[in-house]
Amino acid sequence: MISDGGTGIRALTQKRKPSFIRVGSRPYPRPGVPPAKEQVVFLPGIPHQWCIVHAQRELLKYVRTKAKKEEREELTLLVNQILFASTLQRAEKAKEQLNTYGYMMYSEAAQRLTKIISSYWHLLTTHYTVRVGRYKIPPTTNVIENIISNLNTRLKTMKKIKTSSSAEVICRLIVLKYRLKPLTDSENKLKRNKSPLELSIKKNCKLNWYFFIKKSCR
Repeated sequence: MISDGGTGIRALTQKRKPSFIRVGSRPYPRPGVPPAKEQVVFLPGIPHQWCIVHAQRELLKYVRTKAKKEEREELTLLVNQILFASTLQRAEKAKEQLNTYGYMMYSEAAQRLTKIISSYWHLLTTHYTVRVGRYKIPPTTNVIENIISNLNTRLKTMKKIKTSSSAEVICRLIVLKYRLKPLTDSENKLKRNKSPLELSIKKNCKLNWYFFIKKSCR
């Protein structure tokens, strides 16, 4: 699962700490008052990834507000190298450089950034190690947010969905749009500027794509 913030991830994976009890108050169990239920961990065992774009915003906000003016450029560069490294080894190397910079330059901001990144390290690096099938999980929530934004825009422009069948047709049209939309930002050069439908034709030559698209629009 990919989240846009560490708070949401902790809420799903960690038990909530017990509420503070004032000194002198009588603890549970009290007569006639049942004890609080044990906090349940949601989605146990499911790997989580903190979206690196949202993490970048949080970390660079700290750099802009807390770091000295002369060290902001260097800290920004190191943070970006950590978050957007192509491999886990390069990310670890960049984190070590940030740690060294903090102690060599006596930079409190760099030392604080190192502690923040280290505390969230397993959430920032999940996409390097976890795979779904043969593919690594995405490091950002951009694709998900684009789909949600598209859905919200289309639903807001509609006055009212009178029946469930009309809502189903609209969802089919949205799916069809993504099948025909070219992959302009694909890392694979062979897939760039080609639609998912175009790329899948070679894998299933026997499928009649005219009837397939027509069926999707019903």
